[in-house]
Amino acid sequence: MGKPAYRIKKYKHPRLKYVVRSKISGRWERKFFETKAEAQTYVQQKDVELLNQGREAVQFPSWLRIEAQQGQERLQPHGKTISDAVDFYARHLEATQRSAKVSQAIDELIENRKGSGVSARYCYDLKLRIGRFSNDFGDRIVSTINTAEIDDWLTRLNLAPVTRNTFRRDLRTFFSFCVTRRYCLDNPVAKTRKAKEVDSEIGILSVDETARLLKAADDTSLPYFAIGAFAGLR
Repeated sequence: MGKPAYRIKKYKHPRLKYVVRSKISGRWERKFFETKAEAQTYVQQKDVELLNQGREAVQFPSWLRIEAQQGQERLQPHGKTISDAVDFYARHLEATQRSAKVSQAIDELIENRKGSGVSARYCYDLKLRIGRFSNDFGDRIVSTINTAEIDDWLTRLNLAPVTRNTFRRDLRTFFSFCVTRRYCLDNPVAKTRKAKEVDSEIGILSVDETARLLKAADDTSLPYFAIGAFAGLR
């Protein structure tokens, strides 16, 4: 059996007759009492504390206690506790660890949509638009991308409001998929700014403009534009 953590000794003093010595935090500490009964009661309380909380709790370092107090003071105006902060940050770290690169997640999304039976045209358009996002963010970890970065990227595209909102919609689809895969905790696109769309009159292409459009179209989109131009379908 090891030595007791707290020891009672007689002490030469006109009033304080007993001292309790302990070495819990790496250095000797003393507490004085007038009677032996008071000293014994104190030792019993400390022994119970050691038993219930363990030696580490009793020797809780002062720097950690101060840090905890300062952290709680910063959280108090927000109605949060240290446990709330730890839980939030732990979830963030866990999401980062299990997250994936944007380029990888995009490939997974496209394969998922193909497997769900959506049209090849939809997959083509989706990959085309979020592929532009991948050009700038492809090597980034999904969980590290925030709302401000996405909003700034959409603005830099310098697109018409309707087109910008289409890119925003596809990015929202992408990050919603990432949430289901647990690559991020929430969808950062949800809080981005939606461009204000202004209705305008429908224009009519000239013969020259139609010819240039058909010449620039690829094999997939050519039938769509041709039918729209010559069959009167909109």
